[in-house]
Amino acid sequence: MNKKKIARKYLEENLKIDLNYIDDINQQNKKEIEFMGGIKGWYLSTKQNHNLIKNAIEFAQYKNKTSDRNWITVSNLWREVANKKLILGGF
Repeated sequence: MNKKKIARKYLEENLKIDLNYIDDINQQNKKEIEFMGGIKGWYLSTKQNHNLIKNAIEFAQYKNKTSDRNWITVSNLWREVANKKLILGGF
């Protein structure tokens, strides 16, 4: 299994959708929510878990843990996994 798949698996197992944050988004003005692309769009554009991304990089054993390329790769994986979980959650 390559490092990207290992990082994805780690994120799939450990990423939890913050329902309190979704409640906070729901309390915003409806026009603002629409502007941000709905609840899912708002969540994906403003909520990232730095520690979870860092741990996924370490778990996948990337050699250069501070490389921009690795951070971008795993951040994009975070967005994909979060998007999938938000869709499954009905958001």
